[in-house]
Amino acid sequence: MRANRFINENRWFDSVMVVVFILAFAGATYNHVVDLVSGGLFPYTKKWGTPVSFNLYWTSLTILDPFAIAALIINVRAGYIVAFFIMLTDVPIHLYANVNYWSLEIHENYPLLMQIAFLIFLLSTVRRVWKLTCVNKERII
Repeated sequence: MRANRFINENRWFDSVMVVVFILAFAGATYNHVVDLVSGGLFPYTKKWGTPVSFNLYWTSLTILDPFAIAALIINVRAGYIVAFFIMLTDVPIHLYANVNYWSLEIHENYPLLMQIAFLIFLLSTVRRVWKLTCVNKERII
């Protein structure tokens, strides 16, 4: 009976959705930590010649991405807001760097394509997150 209600109310989708958010930010955290360990304090200037301001932003994501994960676990709506603003800033910065510093075709920049896809996923789930957090006060993960 309880499993049927869970399936019928699409709670499984809500749980998967939040897990996808968390896994995306966990992967991003991993990437930023690897960049810092392998490249030092300003790995993006050394590796790709981007300005210090880009380095500061991308390095700050080493802290902001895990913060988004913690916020998603504690409060889905608050975590979603943090995740949304991270992606809303990261994608344009990455696009700008791609065009002005790396001169890559968009289809050649796999990390950028993944960020754009994730931002689209975030945008496509905003109504569901808001409905979920307004109606259901239970933890979903």
